Amino acid sequence: MIFPAFSIQLIGVFLGGHIEPQETPEAALERELLEEIGYQLPQAELFGYYPDPGVLRHVFAVPLTVEPTVLTLQEGWDLGLFTPEDIQRGDRYSDRAGGVKPLAKPHQQILLDFIAQGGTRLDG
Repeated sequence: MIFPAFSIQLIGVFLGGHIEPQETPEAALERELLEEIGYQLPQAELFGYYPDPGVLRHVFAVPLTVEPTVLTLQEGWDLGLFTPEDIQRGDRYSDRAGGVKPLAKPHQQILLDFIAQGGTRLDG
């Protein structure tokens, strides 16, 4: 998922999980957002599909309607803001990890594609 946040910052949230039987990708998105970061989905826009061997990533752009500090990481390693420079470079400093951590190549490419298409906000 891509959470557009501010004109000079992006939040990239890549939630793990599977689409349950009889569940649509949109329903899985809503469920995973609640389970992993306690975020109630207001709307979602399909950004694209990113296939790799053994996995098909359904990527959505989702408006962030709360301050990032309100989000509670319930599952996963870290949650934080990425600047466009972090994304270009492919890493960012993590307080939680106590160091610079790489952005996985598929996730970096998704965010680079989002930036290339002019994405920093859903409404602009």
